[in-house]
Amino acid sequence: MTRRGGANAPGSPARPAPTRPLPIALLIALSAWLPSAGTAFPAPPDGPEGITAPGRPSMRDMAPAPGGGSVPSGSALSRARAGFRRRYGSMATAARSKPEAIRTAETLLGDAAGESSAALRWVMLDEARRLAVAAGDADAVSRVVRVAAADFGLDGLRLEYRSLREIPLRALRPDDAGELARRAESLATSAETDGRPTVALDALSLAMRAWQAAGRTEEARAAAVRHDALLARARDDSQRLDPNRRPGRTAPRRPPDDARRP
Repeated sequence: MTRRGGANAPGSPARPAPTRPLPIALLIALSAWLPSAGTAFPAPPDGPEGITAPGRPSMRDMAPAPGGGSVPSGSALSRARAGFRRRYGSMATAARSKPEAIRTAETLLGDAAGESSAALRWVMLDEARRLAVAAGDADAVSRVVRVAAADFGLDGLRLEYRSLREIPLRALRPDDAGELARRAESLATSAETDGRPTVALDALSLAMRAWQAAGRTEEARAAAVRHDALLARARDDSQRLDPNRRPGRTAPRRPPDDARRP
């Protein structure tokens, strides 16, 4: 019961004020003040729970490919960031809308293709990734990630999933949420083909939530069915590899893949 003025009755728990998602423009502005590329934050946990590490993870936090990546050193990145600021000034931090952020990301992606300095190219790509994530453009995020993974030997599948997961889902319009869902499903297909069931399952979980945010119930249900079928196959494969395990005792965990390497 509440009093006529809307206050809570004595002894009753306080009702939390309703929260509203932040607009994309504000998210873009805020993301520019978070730590820049190369800051050593803990890597976000695997799984669909969301990023819990403080601040924004950079590409340096992402897992390298099994063969090892060629990540620039911290000192090289520090010099490259200074060069980036001299060359681009406040262009990257001045974006205050989705179109501005995407235009800047596209400019950085194009300029990076002709950049000879690996460290400066890294900073440019990570800044383009930040802007694309903050703007909620899943297609741009995936394109930047594929270039970065090819250039620096990163684990492209895991990097793409984690980058897509950073997109502020609750602030997206239905069309943008649907594009995120489609990119996540495409990533799941690539991961499944590559024998990476954990990444595929994580990507399908993201696709389910994105379809729900887009108001596409049937697509969300189809993604859930696909997720459960893949999980069942992965568990069957795990059982064949370990026939002495008793399937009825405990629910088997999702099988690890090479992305679980530290």
